[in-house]
Amino acid sequence: MHRTGDHLLKLEEGRYVASLIPGARFVELPGQDHLPFVGDQTMMLDTIERFLSASRAPVESNRMLATILCAASRGDEKAALPVERLQGMVAAEAARFGGSAVEQTRQQVFAVFDGPARAIRCACAISGAAGESKHPLSVGLHTGECDLAAGAAKRSSWPTSARASRRSGKRATSSSPGPSSTSSPDPV
Repeated sequence: MHRTGDHLLKLEEGRYVASLIPGARFVELPGQDHLPFVGDQTMMLDTIERFLSASRAPVESNRMLATILCAASRGDEKAALPVERLQGMVAAEAARFGGSAVEQTRQQVFAVFDGPARAIRCACAISGAAGESKHPLSVGLHTGECDLAAGAAKRSSWPTSARASRRSGKRATSSSPGPSSTSSPDPV
């Protein structure tokens, strides 16, 4: 935005600067004042208001804010909860609390939630069910932005919840800068 008779900066300088900014639109206003708060402020403020209130196309994102739950069976093979049973338990509880079980490894099952409250309730339910069955189990949670692939959180988001799960077996709570990680304070 530049006034045509600006005595401090030339009109051509304003056009040049605007030409260097991708998608910029140069607006020429009548007047000779350089300072925006001197002279005809109404026209300048109206132009600014139109710019700020203009609708823009939504930005497509391939990221989402999610909470990843990791339930891990602990102990030797005799004491550990069989991974198939752990998978069933996590899938049932995740569905009950609005999440979805997405993957399992040898001793870990992961589930994704759209926020931490549901994931915490699910983790408590899983811990309670494991306590009733007398199998050692730890549950870890990680909340943060996750990359999406085909509408689901990518696997690269899961290691932090797995670390929180391992720490929960030591009765610890961890947090990291940025996205937070919380492990169950009372593992079973």
